[in-house]
Amino acid sequence: MANLITIDGTTLEGGGQLLRIALGVSALTGIAVQFEQIRGNRDEGGGLRGQHLNCVNWLAEACNADLTGAELFSQTLTFTPGDIQKNLYMKITQKSPGSISLIFQAVLPFLLFSGLQGPMELIITGGTNVSNSPSIDYVDQVLLPTLELIGLPQIMVHCPERGWTLGRMKMGTVKFTIPPLPRGMPLPAFELSERGMISRVHAIAVAPASVKSTFESMLPAMFAKRIPGIPFRGLTFQDSRSMYRWYLLLVATTENGHKLGCDRLLEIKPPQGMFVKGVEILIKRVLAAFEPTIAHGGVVDKHLRDQLVVFQALADGRSSVYAGEDENGPVEPSLHAKTAHWITKKMLGVVFDDNGSCEGIGLVPGGEVMIFQDAEALDEDLESVAEAQEQEEDLEEQEEDSEKSNTVTDEEAVSWEASP
Repeated sequence: MANLITIDGTTLEGGGQLLRIALGVSALTGIAVQFEQIRGNRDEGGGLRGQHLNCVNWLAEACNADLTGAELFSQTLTFTPGDIQKNLYMKITQKSPGSISLIFQAVLPFLLFSGLQGPMELIITGGTNVSNSPSIDYVDQVLLPTLELIGLPQIMVHCPERGWTLGRMKMGTVKFTIPPLPRGMPLPAFELSERGMISRVHAIAVAPASVKSTFESMLPAMFAKRIPGIPFRGLTFQDSRSMYRWYLLLVATTENGHKLGCDRLLEIKPPQGMFVKGVEILIKRVLAAFEPTIAHGGVVDKHLRDQLVVFQALADGRSSVYAGEDENGPVEPSLHAKTAHWITKKMLGVVFDDNGSCEGIGLVPGGEVMIFQDAEALDEDLESVAEAQEQEEDLEEQEEDSEKSNTVTDEEAVSWEASP
């Protein structure tokens, strides 16, 4: 058993991402972790919420871990893993529509690298389209094709029912079919560097059925005007069955098979008679974020970049991901990406360079874990962490400015009110 590693839950992004990555790595490697001040800098009080507890409890059962502090709103947690279990309960049931995708992200590395036989079917209930979380559409259309591109087995998604927090809360269900990596065969190092030309862009919209034709006519025209020269190849529309539920995802596919995505929820219901304006505003918001994603020339969008970090850390050899360049040079990692870099360094000893590459540990599914060095004894780059934390306010201000530029104005909608 490796020494207990203590993790300050307020470091960098200071949210559930620290917990999710650390728990998955702990369950796989046998490294015990102790969390302090979990989500301690959150305005709502921090601590473990229901979604986090579902991750904790499922992974604890999967590796027969000893737990202390695993209760709602707890800001401390000790997770001491044991042996990986062969017979897993493959259903995670939430009591409210918390993000299905975030739970999936937490348990996926364990399921892929555990050395268990497959394929495995994992069912998660909760929210598929919720605020501040990847949608199941983004996971299916962007994340999973990219994981297959880097050498992981193809994962299938079936979503018979969507879950929402907009309007009346509604529970959804997703079934993931996951073939794990074969025992004894680590994930080879991968390089994502050549994006190639964008061959097509496709859209997925989930909204009231009455605006389907509006989306079909307005989206191609607005896309061509905002981002000319890139072929728009159609819209997949699904009825949300509620006037409160509006969602749009754009996915770019390149000639080399890379996927870049951008999506938004419309979190304010358009008043009756202004649904056309609602379509226009949602499209504007997605295009405003999608345009710089296309322009930077990288192989990943900013959200995909941080989701690949744990796989770079576990792969066998040096893996790199080219994130593109803007007017200031190489695209700066998001706070989530910096947080993922920090926690994988602390636990596994991997170090990411300025080009987004690292030497992974080569974790062998079902094999002995070899860590480069005692991660607890690492000389943590406190100056770098402090600098990144200082940048957090700047990033938040930039995001607020961006949101303001896409906010509904009095001219656009006279008196929109939040959903009840």
